[in-house]
Amino acid sequence: MNTDPFSQPRIVERIAGRRRVHHAPSPHEDAVTAGLLALLSGPYRFADGGPGGWLLLVRPRLALGDERLQPDLAGWRLDRVKRLPEGTPIAVAPDFVCEVEGPGDAALDRVIKRDVYGQHGVGSVWLVSLDHRLLEAHTLGEAGWSTTSADLAGDQPRRIAPFNAVAVPLGRAWG
Repeated sequence: MNTDPFSQPRIVERIAGRRRVHHAPSPHEDAVTAGLLALLSGPYRFADGGPGGWLLLVRPRLALGDERLQPDLAGWRLDRVKRLPEGTPIAVAPDFVCEVEGPGDAALDRVIKRDVYGQHGVGSVWLVSLDHRLLEAHTLGEAGWSTTSADLAGDQPRRIAPFNAVAVPLGRAWG
C-alpha cells in the first residue's frame, strides 16, 4: 500500500450532492494549464497586445451554491468583478472556466460540471483534451450550449470565445 500523501488523489469537489475525488494533476496537465495561463495572461490580463480586463487564476476553489468545484483555470471579467473577495472558497461565479482533462475526467467535465457551471452563470467553458490537443469551447446562450472545436496542434493563433478579441497561439501550451 502506497502511503505517500503526494501520490494520493487531492482534488475534492462536491458536485450534484456527491463528493468526488480526482487524481492529482500530472506534470503534463500542470504544464498545459500553466501554458494556457501564460498565453492568455499577456493580452487578456495585462493588456500586452490585447484588451486586458480579465483576472485569471489556476485551480481556484469555488463555492457556487452548494457546489464545490475546482477548475484548472478560471477567469473573471474585471468590468463585472473589480476584485475577488478574500479567502476561499470563492463564491463569485467566474465568466470562464477551463478543464484540462486527465484520466477518467471526460464524462464528468463534459456533462455534469459543464451544466453546473452553466446553472451558476459561467458563460464559457473550455474542455481541453491533452492526448488529442483538441479544445472544445462551450458557450452558453439562451438556447443552451453551443460548441466549437479547435485543433491546437501547431502554433496557429486562434480566436476562441470568450478570448476572441486577439488571436492567441494556444497550441504553444504543449511546449
